[in-house]
Amino acid sequence: MGSSPDDIELIKKRKMLQLMKQQILKQLKEAEKKQAKGDIYLKLKPFLTEEAFNYLMKMRREKRATADEVVKNIVYGLLSGVLPAPVDEITVEYIERKVEGRTGRILVQRRGELKSLGEVLREEG
Repeated sequence: MGSSPDDIELIKKRKMLQLMKQQILKQLKEAEKKQAKGDIYLKLKPFLTEEAFNYLMKMRREKRATADEVVKNIVYGLLSGVLPAPVDEITVEYIERKVEGRTGRILVQRRGELKSLGEVLREEG
């Protein structure tokens, strides 16, 4: 055939590089599958509206511990039948407030002061 040893070595190197690329791609795909397999947020996505899922992912980036607690509550609610199947953003916000212990407050601004509605009513009454 007239192939020199250098040509054979070059072909071997190319083949080896190609096999290495395939192996690396395979490992990356497996890693992505494992990550998606264990990610409860992605498993929960079909049970949330698009807005609720986006809000939950934003919360996950900003407040991970709170988001994890919210997910636990959503899963419990769905499994026990308390929450309806497509959970909306308002429900996710409500659960977040309950987890954090925040309550809704009505604020009134009078004469440059910001007071809660309860304080204003106490002053008047």
